[in-house]
Amino acid sequence: MHAYGRASRDAVKAAAAGRREALAALGAAGALFAARPARAISFSPTVCADQDTGEQADECRARILARDTAAQEEALAEYAKRENRSVRVASGVPVSEMSDEYTRATLQLADKLEAYFTTDVYDKSRGALIKDVKGEAQAWVTKYARGGSVRKQSARRFYVAVDAVLGHLASNGLAPFPASKIKVVRATLEEARGLLAEAK
Repeated sequence: MHAYGRASRDAVKAAAAGRREALAALGAAGALFAARPARAISFSPTVCADQDTGEQADECRARILARDTAAQEEALAEYAKRENRSVRVASGVPVSEMSDEYTRATLQLADKLEAYFTTDVYDKSRGALIKDVKGEAQAWVTKYARGGSVRKQSARRFYVAVDAVLGHLASNGLAPFPASKIKVVRATLEEARGLLAEAK
C-alpha cells in the first residue's frame, strides 16, 4: 500500500512537470510571435482594406493584381496552345477528295450558314434550316476535316467557321447565334472563299 501511494505521487509530479514545460513552451512561442513586426506576415489577404496602413494596402493590391495577371497570361497561353493543336494539316488524303465536289459542297454549306445567320429567330422555317445546317456541316467535317485534320488551306479556315457553328448549336440549340461571333465567322468564311478561288 505504501509503495502504491509513492507511485501515485510520482505520477502526479511527472504530470505537473509536463504541464509546466508545455506552458513554458507556449509562453516562449507567444513572446517570439509578439516580437515579430507586422510586415513579416507573408500571406496575401483577399481584402486589402484590412491592412494596417495605406502603404500595406497598396502593396497588397499590387500583389493580387500581379498574381491575377500571371494567371490570366498562363490561361491565354494554354488556350493558344490548344487552338494551335486543334487543326492539323493531314497527310495521305487522296487528292480526288479535294476535287470540284469539295468546292461545291463547301460553297453550298457557306450559303446555308449565311442563311442561318440572317433568318429571323421567329421564322417557322428556322427549325428545318438548323437541321439542314447541322446535317450538312457534320457531313462536310466527316468527309473533308475528320478529327480536325485537313489538307487544303481553304478547308482549314472553313473548318474553323463550321466548328464554331456546330459548337453553338450543340450547346444552345435554337438560341440565336451571337452577333459578335457572326462577324468573326463571316470573316473566316470570306477567307475560305478567297482561298478556294485560288484553288488552295
